[in-house]
Amino acid sequence: MSSWKSVDPTKIRQREIESNGYEIGLGLQFNLSESFAVSVGGLYGNMGIAPSYQSDFSYSNPSTTLGGGIMWKISDKMKLDAGVSNTFYEDQTVNFSDPVVASYDDVYGKTALTFAVGLSYSIF
Repeated sequence: MSSWKSVDPTKIRQREIESNGYEIGLGLQFNLSESFAVSVGGLYGNMGIAPSYQSDFSYSNPSTTLGGGIMWKISDKMKLDAGVSNTFYEDQTVNFSDPVVASYDDVYGKTALTFAVGLSYSIF
């Protein structure tokens, strides 16, 4: 088995960033009463990652996140917050050229569903 020191440097794949990343988001809360509110929001992010950056160990795809939540003021000192969001990552196909295995494509993509509940109590 050869070590990395014996590999031709021109055959090593460099991980690169293609352009500046950005995120655009918007969130709104609607107070339906003094003790109850609902919220919605969205976020789009693109980190500007080049295909050469992607690997099965770490990848960063453009994504869209949609979310919603509620706030319930149980009493003057206690509040319950709950929310859900789903992040949809765009599939990206990356081509690899391995001198031993041959060339192959790998598709990176996923979806992440998140739930959160919080109970807060104010001591003042």
